[in-house]
Amino acid sequence: GIYEKSVYPLSQSGSIGMAFMAGATGQNLTESQFGIASVKFRWNLSGSFQQAIPRYISTDNQGKDEREFLNDFFPDLKTLTKAIFLKGYQWPFDPRKIDFYGSSLIDLLVHREINDKGRSVFIDFTRNPSWLNGESFDPGDLDPEVENFLKKSDALRSTPLERLYSINSPAIALYKEHGIDLGKELLEVAVCAQHNNGGLKANIWWESDLKHLFPVGEVNGSHGVYRPGGAALNSGQTGSLRAAQYISKRYNNLPMEDREFLSEIKNVTENKLILAARWMESGNSAGNKKYLSEIRKRMTESGGIIRDKTKVEDATAEAADLLSWLPEKIGADSVTELADTFLLMDHCIAHYIYLSAIKAYIEKGGRSRGSYIIADYGKHGEAITAESVKKPELCKWDRDVEHKILEVGLKAGTVIISLTVVRVVPEQDLWFEKVWKEYIEDNWFDC
Repeated sequence: GIYEKSVYPLSQSGSIGMAFMAGATGQNLTESQFGIASVKFRWNLSGSFQQAIPRYISTDNQGKDEREFLNDFFPDLKTLTKAIFLKGYQWPFDPRKIDFYGSSLIDLLVHREINDKGRSVFIDFTRNPSWLNGESFDPGDLDPEVENFLKKSDALRSTPLERLYSINSPAIALYKEHGIDLGKELLEVAVCAQHNNGGLKANIWWESDLKHLFPVGEVNGSHGVYRPGGAALNSGQTGSLRAAQYISKRYNNLPMEDREFLSEIKNVTENKLILAARWMESGNSAGNKKYLSEIRKRMTESGGIIRDKTKVEDATAEAADLLSWLPEKIGADSVTELADTFLLMDHCIAHYIYLSAIKAYIEKGGRSRGSYIIADYGKHGEAITAESVKKPELCKWDRDVEHKILEVGLKAGTVIISLTVVRVVPEQDLWFEKVWKEYIEDNWFDC
């Protein structure tokens, strides 16, 4: 919910700000994953969508001045079509895949067209990529890796749509179900947020440092800098099982009586009710969408694939300022708007914490890795050039911040940053009888 350009379904906005306000610690919040996705219907354009080798174009705000902008940066059509094809295997943006006309150069150029030039970018499945000198797409003149794949997939066809249909016809049907006919219209795209590899700190039972809170799934900050897709799903399933096992064994007392519970939560609940009443009485919801748009734009510009030190510093200060006065400026005139108002506050808190983490990482010497570039070249606001995108300073894993866990917390309204040593995998002297004995004696939860 905190990114302007995102591949998440609109319903999946997140609520991690609530956990920060409650006192839970975040970790690895700098590590998000980005890639090219459609924006009208939010969907990753990985796999067969790129292996079909569609045409990339950009237009001005009126849909005119159509240009195949990738041609300005690639040496020939064969190199370009290979890079497009490889986006299927290498969907996430990765600084290591920029040089030598790698697939992630495409992400940077798409980002440049949209963010630096203010143009719109589209993928076209109705026509093949073409070249500046009039060279036309020839299925027989593809890179051997590309040609071999298409042959084996019975997809060495004359147009991207035909190739996509041969490789993965349900992909075409999916877009039709959402009112988009890939055989007739251009597909608008952007470099979008797809996954946060960071999240809330937790132990091996998926319990956070805020007792009784178990962040399971993507909200757990344990996915690593280079998270393979399936690993997040496996982590969510494993975490759910382990959390349930621990809760059933260690938190299995009867819940407190209603009166005791109400007494325990009285102050927090009353403060929230007072806030809600004030917002409803004001009925001033006119600026809510504007503030949300501001949050999302700030995160996409400063917390996306290009992270400029000065911009991040400015963005973090702006986020802190917004958080300081936002509760006084927003309101609601319905219960639905009231829920959206609380969500707006949650996003404001979250984006402030995330930007604070990114700022700390850069200030402590962190460099490009994962799915972003630390832009230490050029001056503040300088546009990306052909040379500056090709050889970013990639991390050598020799700086303190790069091999420690960056933890972020919110204490009494102040952001607390710390670096924690990565836990080593313990060496254990295990054998079946010992493990089985611990299991049947029910003492394995103490580890």
